Amino acid sequence: MLASFSVLGFLVPWLVKEQTWMLLYALTANFQPQPRGYLINTPTCTLPEYDPFHASILPFIKEPSHLDCNPKNLSPLTLTEGFTIRVNSDKDVLKSYGVTETDLSCCFKEITREQEPLAHYTEECDNKYKYSKCFPIDNNSPAPVSADGALVICSDSKNSKPVYKNVHYFFHMAKIQEKIKKFSERQKHGEARPLNLILLGIDSTSRQNFIRYLPKTFKFLSEDPATLDFVGYNKVSDNTDPNVSPIIMGNRAEDLYNFKENCYKSQLDNFDDCPFIWKKFSSKNYATVYVEDAPEIGLFHYRKVGFVNEPTDFYARPYILATEKEIGHSKTVSLNSCYGLQITTEVIYDHIIQALDNISDSIPVFGFFWTGSLTHDLNEPAAALDLPTLNLFQKYFSSRHRNNSIILFFGDHGLRFGNIRSTYLGALEERLPFVRMIFPLWFPEKFKHSWKNLLINQQRLTNNYDLHSTLLDILNGSFEVSGNPTSPHGYGRSLFLEIPDNRTCASAHIPQHYCVCHPSESIEVDDANVIKGALILTDAINKLLSGSPQCAVLELDQIHAARISRISTKSSITLFSNPKDFRMYTLTLQTNPGGGSFEGSVVEKEDGSLHHIDSISRINMYGNQSFCVQDSVLKRFCYCKKFKAEWKRRSPTG
Repeated sequence: MLASFSVLGFLVPWLVKEQTWMLLYALTANFQPQPRGYLINTPTCTLPEYDPFHASILPFIKEPSHLDCNPKNLSPLTLTEGFTIRVNSDKDVLKSYGVTETDLSCCFKEITREQEPLAHYTEECDNKYKYSKCFPIDNNSPAPVSADGALVICSDSKNSKPVYKNVHYFFHMAKIQEKIKKFSERQKHGEARPLNLILLGIDSTSRQNFIRYLPKTFKFLSEDPATLDFVGYNKVSDNTDPNVSPIIMGNRAEDLYNFKENCYKSQLDNFDDCPFIWKKFSSKNYATVYVEDAPEIGLFHYRKVGFVNEPTDFYARPYILATEKEIGHSKTVSLNSCYGLQITTEVIYDHIIQALDNISDSIPVFGFFWTGSLTHDLNEPAAALDLPTLNLFQKYFSSRHRNNSIILFFGDHGLRFGNIRSTYLGALEERLPFVRMIFPLWFPEKFKHSWKNLLINQQRLTNNYDLHSTLLDILNGSFEVSGNPTSPHGYGRSLFLEIPDNRTCASAHIPQHYCVCHPSESIEVDDANVIKGALILTDAINKLLSGSPQCAVLELDQIHAARISRISTKSSITLFSNPKDFRMYTLTLQTNPGGGSFEGSVVEKEDGSLHHIDSISRINMYGNQSFCVQDSVLKRFCYCKKFKAEWKRRSPTG
């Protein structure tokens, strides 16, 4: 790996400039890489394994990003003890902030969520929070805090100059006393104690990129005897929401972005009535926790309303919003990378351990934790997560929680934009997020049959719906004999059951456009079917935009790359009246105006006609080009007719 990056030190400065990458892409897109083995090799699915530093993508791999949120190596000026905040009175610490204990004046403001009525909520219902007055913190005694979030402000009393800010987080148990009581009653009747379940997700992180930029964590987890690596996990949709919601709601991916989900019929709907799996865990007297960084692009908040009522017992959004505002800094492209002295993701990790430490002795915990601040826009910032993630799992593995908890550690997809995404291997890894499951050390021995299935399933075709089914088995404690639960639409197979070796993308409900099972080869971009297919895809985009007259009609500008797959109808959706093998063309093209780059697939029917299937992916950034539409799907395709004039008007030089 070091050798790869030393080569990059020479290549990167000139190879990945904006005007150069398309030339490189033209040279690499149609390159046929050689695999070094197979991740899946079953009768109906063949997925080659490629070097994460393969020569065809090496020009687009940058050196690991360095991030230092605490360049002065400061210690926190305030600390928490239980449900109190105290001043760190260490003289060296005080000196590092340029104050003495006598001159230091600290206070804290409790942070609480502002509740809107469900019957009359606004689009800002999940973005509102308020501060209490600032309660003084005596330098010699801890100050009690009654809220789950508190903003600390410390000043030098000689000149009232602020010298320190921080946000502290708590898990007050008063709100779950009724659950604790019910759980205790059930325990008295001999009911087995359920395992804690933690879902930890990292945005836009493929398995390949995990290997590249989190090598220490990858090695550590790979050496653990009760940690699994599902190398054949295939995403089912384009972006984050429709890939995560099937896991935690069990819905069909396409229903969310097509507004066909019963609980979400329009972009102005809230998610309060959606069937999140944490509601099922809550009904079994689990304490439920939801913590997410980068709140401006939250899973249920980016161009969405979010929740009117708090969705879980412990909902960190108001405190994280305050954290962003008060101590967020060091942006990676568009998002804060640091909260005070810590990497943003470290704050999320701290919540995991704190929730388990504070709650799990009294009641089992279901936690949903999501981080995207470093990884959403680029691949290389993930490197800054290697040591924090390693530290998290080292701490977890040495804690009492290891033997009474399961962790699902996963990504939603790989990087969806940029230079590497426009290569064949980049497109492949974008469809293959990482998925790890971490079990108690005693689990393999106690549940031998299920563990055998889990081991087999690591190299079978799996997806989001399977994870949902597996979570339902965990909910019911069905480890040895799976209840084979499925989603409301009958999707998914629990990973405690063996995934059949004849499973196909069609039977697993993975759209062909995202399916990684079919070997493909490059084809010349001037092939007649390629040109025809590119025109069909361009027309499909324009049909999507036909109800938005403010968007320009797009024209095909150029075809960057084309690949052809020959697919057996035995392993595909039946598209033909007389089933037989068919050909699928996956095309990367550029349109004008706006220079949008898109990837889509067309199939050739038995009569030789071509037809667009599944969705079309936008694979380059589009910035503010689509400012004139609010629909989250249309934004990927629309080039506003007034874009140039509008942004010239808004420009300081315009």
